[in-house]
Amino acid sequence: MALTRVKKVNATNLIGTVPNTRLTSSAVAGSGPYEFVTEKIWTSDGEHDGDTYARTFFTNIFDKTKYSGYKVFFHWLGHEATGILEMRMQTGTSASTSGQKSDSYYYGNLVEMDSSDTSYKNTKYEGTSSGVLWKSIWGEDRGGVTGEMNINMVSNSPTASKNNNHFRPYFYGTLVGYYLGDQYRRADFQFRYNVSQDDDHYTGFQLFHSAATTVSKGSHISVYGIRWSTT
Repeated sequence: MALTRVKKVNATNLIGTVPNTRLTSSAVAGSGPYEFVTEKIWTSDGEHDGDTYARTFFTNIFDKTKYSGYKVFFHWLGHEATGILEMRMQTGTSASTSGQKSDSYYYGNLVEMDSSDTSYKNTKYEGTSSGVLWKSIWGEDRGGVTGEMNINMVSNSPTASKNNNHFRPYFYGTLVGYYLGDQYRRADFQFRYNVSQDDDHYTGFQLFHSAATTVSKGSHISVYGIRWSTT
């Protein structure tokens, strides 16, 4: 079959108008529903760590008038020790544990798929003090994880008529990388902080490690807000 050459489309040979359409999150270019909010880049070991458990605070970033949810992109996150990557909700404006929600209301599960095993490892938890994103982080420069986390149901549309006191944030996503044992792992996680609050009660989150350690130089985490289509 002969190839057909298609004329290049540009501003001078377009006829008519193109509808104003939002691109999806998978679009390569253009303006979409995701808007950059903030990021942290570690130019030295432990630069943004809050304490010996490598707590990283993203505090006072939720904005119910702009965003319905959030996407957290882990360009790469490494630690200097082996352990578990966990997460807690934050309230207030302080980048400290004074605003953390560490009571026993996290419910979820972690599904792990390893290069050395054909079986899934599914761990559930109910009524724990944190959500789990990854187990057995390999504490070396060649270790670390990459992937993304989604945060939904932290607010309702500012144009909608909804009763407050029913917001229970939900988290889900996928991380990939090395794990202890020099093998490859994909971890799919989902969990919910199961306490109803008003839509402006939760203001952010924190990531932390189960062991005393620091975040490695070169780690980079970005946070994006999912814009309301009506604002």
